[in-house]
Amino acid sequence: MTGPSTAGDRGDVQAAVSRWASPVVMGAILGVTLLLALVPKLLCLDELAAGEPERHWCFSDLKALYDRRGFDVRAVPYADPPAGYSVDYVFEYPPGIALPAYGLARLADTALEFFALNAATLLLCAVAVAWALDRALIALGRSRQRLLLYVASPTLVVFALHTWDLWSLGPAAAGLAAAASGRRRLAGGLFGLGAAVKWWPALLVVLLLFGPWAGRDRNGGRWGWDRIAPAAIAAATWAAVQVPALLVSPSNWWESMAVHLRRPPNTDGFFGVVAWMGRSIAPSSLWGEPFTRAIGVLGAAALLAGVAYIAWRLDNATLSPGDAGLGLVTVLLLTSKVVSPQFVLWLLPVAVISATPWSRLLAVEIPNVGVWFALAGQVFSLGLYRPLAIGRTVALAWMLFATLRRRSGTDVLRPRARQGRRAPTAAADRAPADRTTARADRKGA
Repeated sequence: MTGPSTAGDRGDVQAAVSRWASPVVMGAILGVTLLLALVPKLLCLDELAAGEPERHWCFSDLKALYDRRGFDVRAVPYADPPAGYSVDYVFEYPPGIALPAYGLARLADTALEFFALNAATLLLCAVAVAWALDRALIALGRSRQRLLLYVASPTLVVFALHTWDLWSLGPAAAGLAAAASGRRRLAGGLFGLGAAVKWWPALLVVLLLFGPWAGRDRNGGRWGWDRIAPAAIAAATWAAVQVPALLVSPSNWWESMAVHLRRPPNTDGFFGVVAWMGRSIAPSSLWGEPFTRAIGVLGAAALLAGVAYIAWRLDNATLSPGDAGLGLVTVLLLTSKVVSPQFVLWLLPVAVISATPWSRLLAVEIPNVGVWFALAGQVFSLGLYRPLAIGRTVALAWMLFATLRRRSGTDVLRPRARQGRRAPTAAADRAPADRTTARADRKGA
């Protein structure tokens, strides 16, 4: 009697899984996700045209900022607001957003056209992110099923067209694919480009300096040019994008960053939760300006400490690049005083190439979406806002703890060998060597 589990049966199962996780299926799921992201915005176009307040279901900075940041009069970003303009604004977005958005504003005559042009670029970017992550998974020898963490993300449904964050995910995901394929310098340039849109991709340069994706000096040193070149290219790319803004107004360019340093903590971020709880046990005067100044320093110190620890783990081969990337972004979300719900989008590319289970990511995404809707009393009542914010913070902390607890070569990445069999090598640790280093090795052989 034939047993239920044979080599042929296992082959059939693997073939079925392979067909299910095909590019066509993943593309179809992504298409549905992006359609769900677009439809609520389209249903609100009449409200926008009538100047009525927008519901959270359909809110988008792409529409709301058109006549609040000078796009409607085609004002140059970082220049002083036009005389007589209705809003005395500070253009708070980085040049990686400001310059493309200004270009699109010159093609639009109305807020609806501005929204449509920006939405089209964001949807294309969402598709490009999926393609880049698929390339990264192939280079790492990982299953395409990991793409589900991105293509079926509830965060992508709610926040894909909320603001311009997907413009930063594009270069970041492409950089991860390049790094996984051994193109370290290209990865550095892409991370620098992403950092010009939003700061967070700059953290991913750590993956190119430490661990299996780091280069090696041809002369045997630890910190030769081959190793630091990606970081230098990332910094040069970021700096090059800043030049147009500096030419317009260095002071306004600096103010666009300084305004974030002065902002008080979000009420739903980690420090906002601390302040909310602290008001019940200490004078409220402590939680105003003094607290804002203090957490600016404490948050930066905690971020640097977290980055240093993750770099040390990478350098000692006890953390894979995928898990390290997820840890870096999670540390940023926990230590930043300004955490908007759409920032959870930043987790998606690094989560895909990590070993974190989908359930752990959903534990962060679901309360995060709830926070956004609870703010307006939609779907969730306003009374649930604080519990949902605390739930998101706890889920982020647990995901960070679970990610850093997992060692490269153990748990999901490399199960222990059984019955004398050799343990499989962690996929993330099999990243190909830098092409420059590989050529040098071949010449020296």
